[in-house]
Amino acid sequence: MLKTSANNGKAWMKTAIMTVLVLSLVMSFCFASAAEGEQVTIKYAEGSYGEYLADVLANAAPGEGEIVLNGSDYIPAEGDGHTIFNDYEGMPGASLLTATDGEASWKFTVPADGWYNLEFVYYPYEGTGSSIIRSISIDGKVPYSNAANVTFHRLWDDEKAVGEALDDAGNEVRSPQVEVPEWITTYARDESGQYFEPLKFFLTAGEHTISLDAIKEPMLINKMTFKVAEETPSYEEVLAGWKSQGLKEIDGEVIKIQAENSYRKSHMSIYPVNDRASGITENFDGSGYNYNKQTLNSIGGDKWQQVGQWIEWVVDVPAGGEGLYSLTLRAKQNVVDGNQAARAVYVNGELPYAEAAAITFNHSTSYKLNTFSDAEGNPYLFHLKEGKNVIRLENVIGDFSEVVTIGRSAVTSLNECYLQILMITGTSPDFDRNYHFDRMIPGVLDELEYQAGVLETLADMIYDRIGENNSNQSSLRQIAQRLRKMHDRYDKIAEMYSSFKSDLGTLANMVNDMAKQPLQVDYLLLGDASAETMPEKAEAGFFKGIWHEIRLFISSFTTDYTNIGATSKSEDAITVWYAGGIEQCKIIKQMATDDFSTNYNIPVNLQYIQMTALLPATLAGRSPDVALGQAAADPINYAMRDAAYDLSKFEDFEEVVKAFPESATMQFTYEGGVYALPETITFPVMFYRTDIVSKNGWTLPKTWEDVYALLPEMQKSNMNFGYPMSTTLDATPFVHFLYQYGGEVYKNNAMESDIDSPEGINAFIEWTDLYTTYQFEKTLDFNNRMRRGEMPVGINDYITGYNTLTLSAPEIKGLWSFTTIPGHAQEDGTINYTAAATVTGCILLSQSDNKENAWEFMKWWTGTEAQTRYSTEVESVLGAGARNHTANLEALKQLPWTNDELNVILDQLEHTKGYPQVPGGYYSARHIYNAYVDVVLSAKDQRESLLDRVAEVNTELYNKRKEYGLSLPERD
Repeated sequence: MLKTSANNGKAWMKTAIMTVLVLSLVMSFCFASAAEGEQVTIKYAEGSYGEYLADVLANAAPGEGEIVLNGSDYIPAEGDGHTIFNDYEGMPGASLLTATDGEASWKFTVPADGWYNLEFVYYPYEGTGSSIIRSISIDGKVPYSNAANVTFHRLWDDEKAVGEALDDAGNEVRSPQVEVPEWITTYARDESGQYFEPLKFFLTAGEHTISLDAIKEPMLINKMTFKVAEETPSYEEVLAGWKSQGLKEIDGEVIKIQAENSYRKSHMSIYPVNDRASGITENFDGSGYNYNKQTLNSIGGDKWQQVGQWIEWVVDVPAGGEGLYSLTLRAKQNVVDGNQAARAVYVNGELPYAEAAAITFNHSTSYKLNTFSDAEGNPYLFHLKEGKNVIRLENVIGDFSEVVTIGRSAVTSLNECYLQILMITGTSPDFDRNYHFDRMIPGVLDELEYQAGVLETLADMIYDRIGENNSNQSSLRQIAQRLRKMHDRYDKIAEMYSSFKSDLGTLANMVNDMAKQPLQVDYLLLGDASAETMPEKAEAGFFKGIWHEIRLFISSFTTDYTNIGATSKSEDAITVWYAGGIEQCKIIKQMATDDFSTNYNIPVNLQYIQMTALLPATLAGRSPDVALGQAAADPINYAMRDAAYDLSKFEDFEEVVKAFPESATMQFTYEGGVYALPETITFPVMFYRTDIVSKNGWTLPKTWEDVYALLPEMQKSNMNFGYPMSTTLDATPFVHFLYQYGGEVYKNNAMESDIDSPEGINAFIEWTDLYTTYQFEKTLDFNNRMRRGEMPVGINDYITGYNTLTLSAPEIKGLWSFTTIPGHAQEDGTINYTAAATVTGCILLSQSDNKENAWEFMKWWTGTEAQTRYSTEVESVLGAGARNHTANLEALKQLPWTNDELNVILDQLEHTKGYPQVPGGYYSARHIYNAYVDVVLSAKDQRESLLDRVAEVNTELYNKRKEYGLSLPERD
């Protein structure tokens, strides 16, 4: 009996051991497979194109034939704003001009079930200059998120050829970009670049309706065609066809094209640039580097890194030169370490063969000669006909598309894990508490381990593509190691929470960088790759490189970095100081030269200088005529000292200020005079994560009562509402409440503070209650909190919030929006959502001897045409994350906002008031902040704290007015 039991026990033990070993082997196999990239399952975001391909189109067959929809056959609707054009710009027949907003629909019949691509024949009608965006819906529903933002590009060219656009010092400068529209045929494509092939739409047999909703910009549509795009043949097939036609490889001939001499571009943000890194980079005419003047000797770099951007060049093939040409570029990808750049090659509008879909360029700090070749180094050939040929290089993700797709899936999954952990721990976990993650979120722990394998797979995939280890792979493995530790030691997750949060940011930035495709090109070579005239190397030798650096060093002593362009000695010349970015300064100088000075015959000496030098220069009697970019308080500070000129003395002043909202100009008013013209204006809006708000079924708050009702729903998930804090220099977060209560900052002709009024006290109580009663965060990292979903609804300055999220959080593109801020309900049923506005402006210094000329410049600079051009060019140079917040109302309407965005901005702008600037006004912000600290940090009585601080504010206001000889309020 005992023996039998022992034998059974041994048998059981053997079985158990074998089971464990088998399971271990299975787990090891699964893990190894994941690490090798064989078992990774991509978890697509809900409603994404990837999910649509995997679910709807997994077993679908391609459609048959073509379904043609003429643009003019749309279904008219009352007030739709669309127009029929006949024989427009060489296109026979009728075409439909779809407006900047509204929807257009067409009915059509599908003969049998199947999937189709959608081809457009469109014309980029004149708009604000940004790309055209349409949302495509079938039978009233957008089939997947990628169809909600289908982009149609415009065509751009340099207004002046390279070498013709010069500043008044003889330096080559970026030419203004001009649109060169024409009819374009293209398929609807994925704007993110993850999918190179045209988008697919599954259609069932029968009647359907397709609708295009205008998100941005007008466009003319001649026709749309549902059809299956032809499959691109392989190189071998195409080459065999060419040879059967008698085409031969070019022997000994090479055509060189300087890359900066481009033909057309998809975006005006792509333009020639100056490259100082190499002494053998050639100018537009093939000459060598110029050490005395700036030359634009290459094109691209970080200006040409977004997927979908392209550049075209014209290749003139001489008589008898038709044949097969290789393609070589002198180029470098030195912007994103550990990444490739990829370009698709189109010849005369066609992708010649499948292999041309991605030429890859590995990261390199120096130029390389890159010949498009197969794995054995044999150059791929392209057929060029005699005469004009057009070569297009288009940004694609290429070999990294799978890496980016998996990486974005990992970011989405890990963000969901993070939010699940956040709901349990909050933003400040207790390290000593056992949160029982194994019971609370076992699925999250499994997901963390799975994603660890995914990240290790990504590291291997990157190595396979670039053939070397880099910091990205190291970071991925470190993050994976932490994820495994979080799974295995779930009792330590609280301690690792902060590191996990940091890892998410690192991973998101890394994946976003992988999707970038920067490439800087010096020249293109087409012809015989083995010809004697082909350069042997892409960089200068050691001694030439040293001599290049020496000459650059010597030339630095002869360059004046404060004056932008030449300095005019004319008596009519005015001096303008600017303290923003150097790129913005160059744009202003070029605009002043080719527009203002040309049309007004007034030279402008623009100096790039730190504005802290303005006060010492004024005291020394050496001030400029005009100073740009002055903060709201600065014009009044100079006016108090008789250093700024009263602009209202000019006869046409009243007409000029009609271009700006009243909330902008009132901040420059002092003792009956106006001492600046507004340049920029900013104000708050309410940003929100559309995905999180929708998932939770929340209703966006219209009033602060709505906010307080929403807070429990947010805070039970350890999320919060974001509201900016005041500082010792900025009291506008309090003033928003003050204005909504109907209060004012000052009274008695701005001689005394009015924040101790009943309205002011009520506003202060509600404002501080945000941080005491409702537990709002006292410090706010808006971008990262919104990005991670910890703060799915929050208030921020409209331009800062927009630019920051656009630039720093592309992984949540399309998942956030903004609307007007919450307000207070009024007795008549309306909502007062007034906000305080903040401005900058330009001032005319009293010492100026050319006041009339300076005034002409200020009117020109703040006018609609100049502000529109400046805003457009700044964005074209620095990207969408540098959108200008012009104070000129008409110029603001010309910026490339979507229809919904512009409506919100104009609505909130209409409900803004200026923050008045007065002598001693800095004490107001300082003591409002001090009163806030008393209440929030020291738990003092709200009313008492505010009243104590108001007394100190009034004392300072009285003393300042007395110091400057101004009228004084009566004192008890």
